[in-house]
Amino acid sequence: MLRLDRLRPQGRAGIATLPTSTLVAGADTIAAVYAGDVNDSKSSSPSLIQVVHPAMPAITWAPPSAILYGTALSATQLDATANVSGTYVYSPPLGTVLPVGLQDLWVTFTPASTNYSIAKAAVPLTVNQVDQAAPTITTMSTFSGAVGTQVTITGVNFGSTPDTVIFNGTTATIKSWRGTSIVTVVPAGATTGNVVVMAGVLASNGVAFTVPGTTLVTSLTPTSGYAGLVVNISGSGFGAAEGQSTVTFNGALAGVLNWSDTSITAVVPGGATTGPVVVKVVTLGQTSNSNVIFTISTSSCTY
Repeated sequence: MLRLDRLRPQGRAGIATLPTSTLVAGADTIAAVYAGDVNDSKSSSPSLIQVVHPAMPAITWAPPSAILYGTALSATQLDATANVSGTYVYSPPLGTVLPVGLQDLWVTFTPASTNYSIAKAAVPLTVNQVDQAAPTITTMSTFSGAVGTQVTITGVNFGSTPDTVIFNGTTATIKSWRGTSIVTVVPAGATTGNVVVMAGVLASNGVAFTVPGTTLVTSLTPTSGYAGLVVNISGSGFGAAEGQSTVTFNGALAGVLNWSDTSITAVVPGGATTGPVVVKVVTLGQTSNSNVIFTISTSSCTY
């Protein structure tokens, strides 16, 4: 202990002061100073080495809700915070799929300031087994319809809790949900393609659904060749006449020989490369799917 009363003669009044600056982690040198008065001169104590230990940061991390097996760890589970700035390293890391059962999640927090020590924390996470089988669509009340059309989906293993119905990548609004029946409507932005039911992490089989007015390329004849080759493009929603509509082979504009709502005859353009054949119908404001590929051959000879 630093004795302040020894900085002045016994029996005389006086005040000695210590430095007011905040001490940092490590070995700090401190000394008391007596300013002196009319009777006593200024004096100071011998220096004292004071070891200051780093403070422990406070980590806040609430145990996350249970997840189903197959769900990868995300920021929803790995969301620890601290009362000071720093970096977080999680174990297991982001993206890990954990086995079924009670698991421990750990975080190692390294503060940006050396005045704080490295800290660790852990929380439990329950991974539940997926008990139900994958959902299966057996039939639908209609297999085509415009945006807003009500569709009843019948099947099994949908589960009792409403989840998700997807029309070719676009999520639909659910009107009612039962284990074997779902009522939904064709969502805005939906295009011709498969309807899929999601129940947790499980996806059903896909059932084809047609959205009228959707431009869709379904097949090419042939599927490969060279510049100048005539190709028949089959599909729907092309419109009755070509007008200002276009056909491209991986972005290269093609010449058109014949055009109908379900079939187009086009010529592979010079400079075309392997990639999707896309039909753009100007009058409908529609652009077709881009998953039907034409492969450019390295030779113009066929045998």
